[in-house]
Amino acid sequence: MTTCYSQAMTLTPGPDSELLRSFVAVATHRNVTRAAKTINRTQSSVSIHIKRLESELSQNLFDRLPRGMALTEEGRSLLPVAQRALAEVDSIVDLFKDPLTGTLRLGIPDDYSRIVLQRALFSFSRQNGGVQVQVTCGCTESYPELIETNQLDLAVHSARPSDTDPILFSEPMVWAAHRDFDLKVDEPIPLAVLDRTCWWKNVPTNALVEAGLDWTVMFSSESHDGVRAAIQSRMAVGVLPESGLPEDVLAIDRLPNLPASDLSILSAKNGPDQLVDTMTEALRAAFRSLHN
Repeated sequence: MTTCYSQAMTLTPGPDSELLRSFVAVATHRNVTRAAKTINRTQSSVSIHIKRLESELSQNLFDRLPRGMALTEEGRSLLPVAQRALAEVDSIVDLFKDPLTGTLRLGIPDDYSRIVLQRALFSFSRQNGGVQVQVTCGCTESYPELIETNQLDLAVHSARPSDTDPILFSEPMVWAAHRDFDLKVDEPIPLAVLDRTCWWKNVPTNALVEAGLDWTVMFSSESHDGVRAAIQSRMAVGVLPESGLPEDVLAIDRLPNLPASDLSILSAKNGPDQLVDTMTEALRAAFRSLHN
């Protein structure tokens, strides 16, 4: 007589694919900053992913070196398994998606074009490489009219506080200066400001006036990239989105509070609905990733 015993088995879910994606990127590039750029994530989110993965597996996967990251023995064992797992995940996602075709005209604020647009396009084009995307980057003041007159299909609009459009993303705006900038208390605050038709143009100076602080414009530019360059050159203080601070720039907390930047999604009535919906989801994910 043969006696059979059965034993209950508890299955523990494996690591999230995003953790594995960050791990493979860092293992490949041996540097968190370069890895983050290749997978369109922030440096801080990749670092968090690595720590979470090491915690979930109870293993030290990297040796942190002065000039980068090196795989431990455990990390080297995990790498080929993680690569195969990601390939399977990507193939499952790709299996049931039919690529879209056509043309999509998109408007996006220039202060988010560098990071958000890159991530959204990467996500969108992976499945819809046949879609032609025409992008307008700049001040969003004209975007509502361009949507209304069918010159844009989809736009991310920097909404004024009184706007009634649904909010896509809300982010603090911060006073920013180079980490080595010496902001003197007894002198007028040197400013880098936007010089264009935009409701944000006068927000920094109005905040300083209301706080009774003196200021002087040292630099003006039609683009956020120009303002960012002036800040990084140690020439002036400026206002930037919290998620858009370069590594050598810090937020200053002893200047007056600023309103948040509220962004809404606008779409044309007669636009290509499938393309608009798909790109909207890619944009939402890209904006969410700014704080992941």
